[in-house]
Amino acid sequence: MHTVERGETLVAIASERGVRLGEILRDNPGLEPDAIREGQSLLVCVPRPHRHRARAAKICDKRSPLHRHEVVPGEWLAEIASRYGVRKRDLLRLNADLRSNPDLLRTGQMIRVCPDIAPRERVKLRHTVQRGETFVSIAKRYDLNPRQLLRFQEGRLRNPDRLRLGQVLVVWKDGGIVSGFGSGERGTGLLTGGIQLPSSHHYTLKNPRLAWGTPLTIRLLQRATASYRRNNRGAPTVHIGDLSRRHGGRFPPHKSHRTGEDVDVGYIHSGRHAGLPRFIRATKDNLDVRRTWALVRSFLRTGHVRYIFMDYRVQRWLYEYAKRHGTPQGTLDELFQYPRGRGRAYGIIREDPGHDDHFHVRFQ
Repeated sequence: MHTVERGETLVAIASERGVRLGEILRDNPGLEPDAIREGQSLLVCVPRPHRHRARAAKICDKRSPLHRHEVVPGEWLAEIASRYGVRKRDLLRLNADLRSNPDLLRTGQMIRVCPDIAPRERVKLRHTVQRGETFVSIAKRYDLNPRQLLRFQEGRLRNPDRLRLGQVLVVWKDGGIVSGFGSGERGTGLLTGGIQLPSSHHYTLKNPRLAWGTPLTIRLLQRATASYRRNNRGAPTVHIGDLSRRHGGRFPPHKSHRTGEDVDVGYIHSGRHAGLPRFIRATKDNLDVRRTWALVRSFLRTGHVRYIFMDYRVQRWLYEYAKRHGTPQGTLDELFQYPRGRGRAYGIIREDPGHDDHFHVRFQ
């Protein structure tokens, strides 16, 4: 049995216990998902631990199982791509019916995706506005941003700043990870046929002995840094940190960097920090936002970036710069975790602790 504590939601309970929301509703007949109360006892049947994982699909190049995403109100293709850490072009490759009009989605439509971020269960809730609540506070309660919550209302809410006591809002809430999916490194965790990154006037190397990668990684890294320097005359050289050991494998303190597909890259700084051959913590005063965004774009334009780990504050500065300088909103939604919140796993560019002085690129 589970005793409901203050502020808990049914979705949070399901996620914490590792069960589906539907299983709790099935085991507690008559239970209203949005009307549980503090002290209420719920029957929660927790499954035994297991190691089951869905088989990686051939259509996903054996990187992940295939998932089918159900469109909810207000979603668009860039938002869906960001939810799974992939690009719009990846969704179009898997869903030929979307190519003629990618912006025409309907609620309930099923979209195939090879997720890099594990898919989560989704449930439709109805929230009744309580005294003192605001639209922003309700969005925050369900780990949403106000724009997402507004889209869920499908045009029925004209002014979110004028909520009425007792008014009902529709909420689509994420729950636990879909059965069969999980996180973690795939493959053997070793590097075979690796190549050492050679020296170049486009970048400096932290430690050449720890700069081994797959042939593709080395080629893309050289292409991205050369493109950045060519298009930004006078820009400081890029500082490259660790890739992998010569034969891959465990590489403390890194959690990854095992297979020659990861690289740590220093942010571009201005003033007295410009061009220094070491990682420096990014601040608003020392970060060269324009050139850092140019460098990140050079990596993205290779077409082979699986994800980029970046401090959430730095994401904000790059996002705001890119938006001011004409990057389409749909592209920003597709690329960045920001502004959805630190705890939201969204986008190609997303937060992971320890990336305030460099960003981490994983190639695919």
